[in-house]
Amino acid sequence: MRNRFTIELSSMRVFLAVSEMGSMTTAARKLGMTQSAVSQAIRQMEEGLGVILIDREFRPLQLTSSGTILRQHAHRILADTDHLTSALQAGGTVPGLRMGMLDSFAATVGPSLIRTVSEYARDVFVYQGFSPEHLRGFRARELDIVISGELLNCKAEELSLLLLREPFVLVLPKEHSEYAQHSNLKQIARNLPLVRYSARSTAGLLTDRYLEKLGLINQRRLEVETAEVLCSLVAAGVGWAITTPLHLLQGRPQFEGISVQPLPEEGISRDLSLLVRRDEFETMGRALTKRTHEILRAECLPPLFALMPWLKGVMKAGDDIGD
Repeated sequence: MRNRFTIELSSMRVFLAVSEMGSMTTAARKLGMTQSAVSQAIRQMEEGLGVILIDREFRPLQLTSSGTILRQHAHRILADTDHLTSALQAGGTVPGLRMGMLDSFAATVGPSLIRTVSEYARDVFVYQGFSPEHLRGFRARELDIVISGELLNCKAEELSLLLLREPFVLVLPKEHSEYAQHSNLKQIARNLPLVRYSARSTAGLLTDRYLEKLGLINQRRLEVETAEVLCSLVAAGVGWAITTPLHLLQGRPQFEGISVQPLPEEGISRDLSLLVRRDEFETMGRALTKRTHEILRAECLPPLFALMPWLKGVMKAGDDIGD
């Protein structure tokens, strides 16, 4: 029976540097080591494991199948080790947590949720913006946790936890609320321009697909990036809009000037999810998901149901989503 070989963390870092650089000389320069020390560390790992990790016949160097497996696990092991070290040094909390949030989520659920996040992290960095940009940042390891409305196709090392399902709704100036009772969207569009979200946002993309299906993609429109501006323009009678209840909550000061109705055609909805890397911040992610469900039910859904009673049973948080 082969004796168990223990891989040193320092050797694992050397291996990852070589796999990323494709050269032992370049990896040595990056690590501040000699080329011979790097070569020796790789050779000791191969001898101890009884496998070849790097094919030295190629330039740049390439990983063997065993090397590819080691690289996949090494990234996670070193990340876990770094987070454990940081947490212990910070007295049970991580020193810094980088979160990407949709504007509508950050402005509504965010304040209460960030108070909870502060129990886990000494410093919290919240980056607002669009889901596609946050997803790219997450996969580049520039963000630790993302609250996303993106239609996610998760990788094996990623975990997506469902927070909220909400329908898109029709928003009209209060002075034109009669349009919703007697008209379809094509008739509304003939009378008022559409105020829509930027196509850089997931909400904008979903709205575009919906309007394209109805043959309305080329109608008159005004494009904005925030819920506050969208609601202000509709309240001022400038146009009509398609948005979500959480966006409306973000633009709450304009409630008096708008009329909100279900979409008269077959509607659309979006899911908000919390995205985290498995075995890295998974425990924290699950705790924050549970806390988000509590905040939504206690702070966000009641004022929305008061404005739009027909949302009950349609807009759902947490375990209710599966009903």
